[in-house]
Amino acid sequence: MTAKDLVRAGSRWRIGSSHSVSAWQDPWLPRAPSFRAITHLLQGESSLLVYALITETNREWNVVVITNLFWPEGQDLILQIPLSSITRLDWLLWHYSKNGLFSIRSAYHLAHSLKYHAGTSEGCWNWGL
Repeated sequence: MTAKDLVRAGSRWRIGSSHSVSAWQDPWLPRAPSFRAITHLLQGESSLLVYALITETNREWNVVVITNLFWPEGQDLILQIPLSSITRLDWLLWHYSKNGLFSIRSAYHLAHSLKYHAGTSEGCWNWGL
C-alpha cells in the first residue's frame, strides 16, 4: 500500500455546503472502511450531490428523498450526520483522529490495522508518492 492509498483509505468528507460532494462516489458517510453509500445506483443518479438530500429552507435532511434512495443502514448513517445552520465549505477530514487532522501516528495505526485484516506479514506500505 502506498502512502497515497493510505491517505485515501482514511479520509472522508465532512458535509458543509454539500455542493461539492457526490452522494454515490465520494467518501462522506461516517462508517469505515469505504465511507460510501452502500445501495443500488439508480440510472441517471450517478451525479447526485449530497446537496440534493438537504432541504433548502431549513437545512435539514430531506427524509423522503433519503428513504427513497438509500437502504435503511445508509438512511440511519445519513440522518445521524449533524447539519450546521451556518453554511460552511465541505472539507476533507482524517477519520482516524478526534480532531479530523491527519497524523503519522494515526496513519501508522490504520496501516497496521489494514495489514492485519489483509492477513499479510510483509511490509504494508511504500512511501513512494
